[in-house]
Amino acid sequence: MEGAGVVGDMLNRVSAAHQAGCDMLLVCNAPDAVAQVLENWKPAVDPECCKRIEALIPQSTSPNWTTLQTLPRYQAALETIAVLNT
Repeated sequence: MEGAGVVGDMLNRVSAAHQAGCDMLLVCNAPDAVAQVLENWKPAVDPECCKRIEALIPQSTSPNWTTLQTLPRYQAALETIAVLNT
């Protein structure tokens, strides 16, 4: 959101990003601004945005670390990383 500083304070920044089509807004490295946004920013609820965000929710649980390490996709990723590091 720092790059959007040209439009004003954090409320103006989140409004501009939301109007530009952002479904989620990150307010990082500005803990004082988080409270300002939560208390004062009241955007209209967009059902299409809600559907897109809901689609991000995993439909199954993630494997634990031990199981993950045995998965073929994970093994392939490790091999690719090894090749890229040579």
